[in-house]
Amino acid sequence: MITLIVIIIMLIVLYNLYIHIEIGYKQKDCSNQMFILISMMKGLIKFHVKLLDIYIDTEEKTFRIESIKSKSLKDKENKYTFKELKHSIKRAQYLHNKYRNIVEYMMNKMKIKKILFNIEFDTKNAAVTGILSGIIYTVVTNIFFWISSYKNIETHQLDVKPLFIQQNLLHIDFSCIITFKLGQIINVGIKILKLYLKGGD
Repeated sequence: MITLIVIIIMLIVLYNLYIHIEIGYKQKDCSNQMFILISMMKGLIKFHVKLLDIYIDTEEKTFRIESIKSKSLKDKENKYTFKELKHSIKRAQYLHNKYRNIVEYMMNKMKIKKILFNIEFDTKNAAVTGILSGIIYTVVTNIFFWISSYKNIETHQLDVKPLFIQQNLLHIDFSCIITFKLGQIINVGIKILKLYLKGGD
């Protein structure tokens, strides 16, 4: 009887355990990196997953993606055209529409702990750099306001910095930390499994 009570208490604790997920993106010149950092129990348990290394070649109009699934496996490298990227975006839109209810459930349950967006850029024309600075700041702030109209953002940092050194460069540092309860993620997994068993993609 005591064992059963202990198991029930542990399940309740696990179900209500908060999971922090940080989605990061860093861009420097033609090199782009994406990663996910998952932490639980106030950082005692951490998982760092490096998703992609993207290298853009503007002359060939292609970009190279290196996906890293495991440290024990060799990095896989693939080249894609922008046409194939467009197809992937359409596929993502299709999946979003198909799993709209699940997406809405996750959006309602998640909490946004922090959003950080820093951008440094420059062009060879100081006037163009100044104009772009205003445009970028306006676009980014509008996106922040749009997100905050749906979800409360506990902490945010926005920095748009034109360098005015007359060089073509672009540096981006983005980080978003969201939290879920473990039980909510389990519920989503069950919903996805049900759709899959019914013949979903």
